[in-house]
Amino acid sequence: MAFSQSDGRVVWHNLDFANAHSSPVLINVDGQDQVVAFMEKDIIGVDPNNGELLWSHPHTTQLGMAISMPVWVTTICCFFRLRMTVVAEFFV
Repeated sequence: MAFSQSDGRVVWHNLDFANAHSSPVLINVDGQDQVVAFMEKDIIGVDPNNGELLWSHPHTTQLGMAISMPVWVTTICCFFRLRMTVVAEFFV
C-alpha cells in the first residue's frame, strides 16, 4: 500500500502478503527503483510507482516475527534475522 505525501490518499493497494514488523527500504537495482520488504513468510521487491510485484522469495520466520530491516549494500541486498536457537543468521 502506498500513500500520497501531499494529501494522504491511497495511491495503490494490490498485494496480499502478511505483514511483519520490519520496515521496508527503497533501493535502486540497475536503474529500477524497488521497495524491498521482509514480510511474515516472504521477502518481496515491489515497484514503488504502481505496486507491481517484481520478485518474491519464500522465507518463513519464527512466529511471523520478521523485525529486521533489509540492508542495501551497493549491489547486494542483505537480510538479517534472529532466532531462538541461533544467535544470528545472515543471508543474501
